[in-house]
This record gives sequence, C-alpha cells and structure tokens, in this order.
Amino acid sequence: MKKSKDALKNASSGDTFFSTGVQAMKEGKSSQAFICFKRAAEAGHMGAIRNLGRMYEQGLGVASDAHSMEHWYKKAADDGDIEVQILLGNHYYKGTFLNRDEEKAHYWYKQAATSGQADAQFMLATMYYKRVIENENGEKKAFYWYQRAAKQEHARAMNNLAWMYDKGIGVKENPLKSFKLYLQAAEKGDAAAMQNVGFMYLNGRGGKLDWREALHWYEKALATGDKQAKKMYKKIKRKQRAHSLKEKLGPAFRLLHKK
Repeated sequence: MKKSKDALKNASSGDTFFSTGVQAMKEGKSSQAFICFKRAAEAGHMGAIRNLGRMYEQGLGVASDAHSMEHWYKKAADDGDIEVQILLGNHYYKGTFLNRDEEKAHYWYKQAATSGQADAQFMLATMYYKRVIENENGEKKAFYWYQRAAKQEHARAMNNLAWMYDKGIGVKENPLKSFKLYLQAAEKGDAAAMQNVGFMYLNGRGGKLDWREALHWYEKALATGDKQAKKMYKKIKRKQRAHSLKEKLGPAFRLLHKK
C-alpha cells in the first residue's frame, strides 16, 4: 500500500512540476522551465522526459548536450513515445547531434513504424530501398512499408510507391497503378510527384499523351522552386513551339524538313 501511495505522490509531483515548466516556457523563462521539467522527469512524467531531451538538444535553459539529450530521449522512446522514437531515428540516420548509426536508426524507425506512424514507415522503407540496411528482401520490404505509409496518405510514400510500380521494383510493373499514385501524391503537393505526372503525360505512359497536361504539372512543380522542373518546363515549351510551327506551316514545313 505504501508503494502505491508513493507512486501517486510522485505522479502528482510530476504533474505539478510539468505544468509549472510549461507555464515558464510560455513566459520565456527557459532556465526555470528546465529545472521544473527535470524534477518532473525524475518523477517519471513522460511529457517532461521528452521536453528535457529537447531542451538538451536545443540548448534551452541549459547548455546543449548530445549525451544528455540521448539519455532522456532513450528513456522516452523506451517508454513508447513515438514522437521521440522518430527523433532518435532521424538523429542516428542523419548523424545530427549523435554519431551516424544505421542499425540504431533502423531500430527506432521500426518501433515507430510498427505503431503505425507514417513518417517512420516512410523512413524505414527508404532505408530498405537505398540498401542502407542489407536485406535480401529489401525491395519487397521497401514496397511493404511505402504501401503502409501511402495508405495513410503520406505524399512522399505515394510517390515512391508509384515509382516502384512504374519501374517494377519489388512488385510487378503497373503503369496505370503508378500513374494513379503519382497523381494522388501530386495533388497533395509533392513536387517530385508533380514532375512524374508531367513525365507520364509527356510520354503517354499510364494514360493518354497530353502535352498540355504535362506542361501544367511541370508548371506546378516549378512553382515549388524545383530546379529540375525548370529544365523540363523549358524543354517542353521548345517542343511545343516547334510543334505549333509545324501545324501552322503544314505542307511547307514538311518540304523544308525534307531539305
């Protein structure tokens, strides 16, 4: 009974310190917030444990410290904090704050992905696709996790899944399915997907050949600031002008072309 009462006391204490820390952060008192979050974290408060890791990461109220950040993030991740599992995965994968470690990145992404988190599913799929993690079924695993993320309408996962259908990687080639997924991702604002839709229209792959639609989607990609889209846009415009000239000149164009 005493143990139960102590647990309740710690939980109450943790909640109080956490709330005080949140208020201190709102008031811009990061040093005071750090002290409160640390007390709450030591009492086992999950939100405080996550926040403490973030404060060590960003140097808020305390000097930035990668080791301490890792310590508190791991505690939160081990307790099932999906947000922190992804953060750890990102740090290990990109080598930011922590030394790059593909195995640890894979482990934490998989924890979050298995819980249904779409960003983690996307990153896990990408690791398999790029063979960052060696696996004889890597392409099939990449397809599986991209598909799971795509079902949650993750735009980049939709685009990458479409690419796999387009090229027959990890699955039987299916241009129609590929085009549909590219279009869905493009409509959600993914610049790479916009270019891929444009390319499909430009070459009549997965549907009809349509220069106007191709130009439309490259224009949309161009509006996002994509440099590759700019090159393709100019190329299509040149072809469009040449085609227009051919239509205007008719027989005369064909005669000039023969010469």
